[in-house]
Amino acid sequence: MALNIYDYFYLITNILRAYTTYKFMDIFFDTRNTNKKVEIFSYTFYFIVISFVYLTINTPVVTFISNILLYFVLTFNYKSSIKHKIISIMNIYMILMSIESIIVLLSGFIYTNGFSSNPLYSSIIGMIAINIISYMIALIMGGYKNIKQGIDIPNVYWLSIFLIPLGSLYIILTLLQNFNLDIYKTVACIIILFSINIIIFYLYDTLSRAFKDKIEKIILEEQNHYYQRQLEVIDSSYENISSLRHDIKNHLIALKGYIENGGEEKAIDYISQINESLYEKEQFSKTGNIEIDSILNYKLQEAKLKGILVSLELKIPSKLNISPLDTVVILGNLLDNAIEASAKVENNKTIDIRIKYKNDILFIYINNSFDGSIVYEGEKIKTTKKDKENHGIGLNNIEKILKKYDGTMKVYHTENRFHVDILMYRV
Repeated sequence: MALNIYDYFYLITNILRAYTTYKFMDIFFDTRNTNKKVEIFSYTFYFIVISFVYLTINTPVVTFISNILLYFVLTFNYKSSIKHKIISIMNIYMILMSIESIIVLLSGFIYTNGFSSNPLYSSIIGMIAINIISYMIALIMGGYKNIKQGIDIPNVYWLSIFLIPLGSLYIILTLLQNFNLDIYKTVACIIILFSINIIIFYLYDTLSRAFKDKIEKIILEEQNHYYQRQLEVIDSSYENISSLRHDIKNHLIALKGYIENGGEEKAIDYISQINESLYEKEQFSKTGNIEIDSILNYKLQEAKLKGILVSLELKIPSKLNISPLDTVVILGNLLDNAIEASAKVENNKTIDIRIKYKNDILFIYINNSFDGSIVYEGEKIKTTKKDKENHGIGLNNIEKILKKYDGTMKVYHTENRFHVDILMYRV
């Protein structure tokens, strides 16, 4: 197979196209924790396959399908939901195809047949311009960072964001195969579609930020409840201790009277009453770590009211390198799930909690009794709470937070026990 000068330039500029594709992926996905060797191999594979398709088949339809499939393969370098991956692919391809169509048409080429193996377009300058402008657009759009979060927006919004670039692609393909349209009018239509999709891209970014802010607001409200509960516990203990100190002389006189008159049992009972008055509001956790103490004291008081027996083992310092918001999401959510599951069990309602810190590693082990009923959605455990919008922070979001700390989570269960094991590094 003999190559001409255009083919050589295509192969050279296709390297820039592969890198531009990476830059677009970097806009839509968090690339920080990606295996760089696998990532480099995947983009090299993309370059080789696309070049091979061009040199051997070179029909628009095959090129289109190949690009879409390979883009989807590339997205598996990054952790994200399938919905987020599909939207990202459609947006990227719509933007790149719009740029390519505009430059191709302005250089005097009209698309003929999508299945033709003899494309008429062979402008080296146009081909270089397509790749340079595409790269520039990727750099300009790189400022949008909220899309990286991959926030799971409601299906109705997702469907709208997905259908607009999909419909735009169809319209562009139709325009390119219409011989009767003026080239400049066709270019104008494609520019309008391109602008609409840029606006949709901006709206997607804004929606991601809005839903992220909403989740953070819910977390902050929960955190405030925990802190308020901790203050109540501290205030109650302080008031009871102050009251005891004030009445200590009278208490000692009473105890002396019981003992002198052989009333040892009454003295013991009296001491028990004093002890109960000191801890009217029970303080389960007293590590000095305000975030963890607050959450545990708040949640375990709720567990106690529901008749759940709690076993607690804590070995942590007063300070950890963890964001308070992250602490609320991880512990608050795990304890909510454990309490809700244990409360449904008729007998033996128990929760075992162990949180330990050693060698910059935080270990969190929580296991609880449950009724054996679990709802799965694919491989993921699905929430059974009615208010899914406000309670859907869930195990998926814990996994996202654990990425910050190179953490891992193992979830498993037996017939009547549910276990969650978490390791967090660099804390």
